[in-house]
Amino acid sequence: MMLKEIIEIRRALHKIPEEGNKEYKTRDYIIKKLTEYGIDYEVLHDTAVIAHIDVQQNRAVAYRADMDGLCVSECNDIDYKSVHAGMMHACGHDGHMASVLAAAKVMNENREKLTENILFIFQPAEEGPGGAEPLVQAGILEKYRVSRIYGTHLYPLLQEGAIGVRSGYIMAQTGEFYITVEGKSAHAAEPHLGTDTILSSALLVSAVDEIKHQLKEENITAVISIGTFHGGERVNVIAEKTLLSGTMRTYDSAVRTKIKSMIDAKAKQIDEKYRTKTTIQYTDMYPAVSNDEALYEDFIKKVPEAMAVEASMLAEDFSAYQQRVPGIFFFTGTYNEERGYVYPLHSNRFNFDEKILLKVADIYLRLAGLDGFDKTEENI
Repeated sequence: MMLKEIIEIRRALHKIPEEGNKEYKTRDYIIKKLTEYGIDYEVLHDTAVIAHIDVQQNRAVAYRADMDGLCVSECNDIDYKSVHAGMMHACGHDGHMASVLAAAKVMNENREKLTENILFIFQPAEEGPGGAEPLVQAGILEKYRVSRIYGTHLYPLLQEGAIGVRSGYIMAQTGEFYITVEGKSAHAAEPHLGTDTILSSALLVSAVDEIKHQLKEENITAVISIGTFHGGERVNVIAEKTLLSGTMRTYDSAVRTKIKSMIDAKAKQIDEKYRTKTTIQYTDMYPAVSNDEALYEDFIKKVPEAMAVEASMLAEDFSAYQQRVPGIFFFTGTYNEERGYVYPLHSNRFNFDEKILLKVADIYLRLAGLDGFDKTEENI
């Protein structure tokens, strides 16, 4: 009864969410299931689990599941609620792991039908600092001769069970910026003796909003969001230093470079007028997730129920694998208003019906050249 087993796996994992690169209980649970299924594995970087079905072929197809949870306190009233205070699988990674484990079991049971070796990547730290790139740098794609890779993300913007995919960019490049505005402290009753960094910072926030409007007028797709603003020490003191931080998301690296230049220019203008000194540190993080065109055509032949979707401004370090080998990343819908599965990713109430995980596992089997699950009542 595969659905029953998927539910059991997902709920066991849901109860033990862990921070990136600290997924020790999660790692041990995955190892326990792989051992039960008779699938070989190795552990890298303490918590990554790389499982392998070797059928003596010269190339492999890979399937990736991320492992980490989020620092979110769960508010769902369920009997499989997180037992780790302040941690929750609020992004569906428990479901990603469960679907890959289910597919792994069936593939191994049908290994004589496989025409390629299979690699299962249970990856830590997708939410940060990024666990994909260290595994790529460790050479797993070359070691196991991976020719292509697949992954999914549960997605509450699609109806439950819908499969969304597109050729080319499907998720954004992401990065962060950290702004320090320095001035001169003074008594608030004598502001002319100081240099007000809160004023300059507020003007910079407004300038960023102007940049967003300009990009929209130029039909350039991008997101710039300032998430923190901290300045001042006392109510009656001109703030000597103010700190801001934010995120920037684009699909095109050239657009990202343009936005940086625009922010720098605005900051310089404000500094010159208000006698402040602004320093901006940009941190480039995950590249954009971009689906290979030829692999996309093959995907929609094998998964004809897949629907075209718009690219998302969310980000994913699955892109690190796609920098080396062709890959397809697709969305699996979770939205079900009747059941109350309406909350967004990273919400403390995010949840879903596990039957969609059976669909994901079924797709993974089809992509491996197998027939998929037996659609008898006992299995679905």
